[in-house]
Amino acid sequence: MEQKEKFELPHKITIADCESLHHKINQLTEKNKDIVLDASLVDAVDTAAVQLLAELITYNYKVELNNCSETLTNAVKTLGLDNVCKFT
Repeated sequence: MEQKEKFELPHKITIADCESLHHKINQLTEKNKDIVLDASLVDAVDTAAVQLLAELITYNYKVELNNCSETLTNAVKTLGLDNVCKFT
């Protein structure tokens, strides 16, 4: 069984970080790695960042999100994306 690679999300994720973050995660998935995004440290997030995470999780079966901080969980619920993809 292949082990999943853990990718720790930064404390702050904004629109300014989205392109770089998207690129880094796509590089890992292109190497046929399953990725677990650890969101436990996220304490600031904007709408663009939440949309990016939702897109990555919804349309890329190799990416999952775990250990969501309260900040990220609240942002996901506020944007109504908790029904679109499973944030745990």
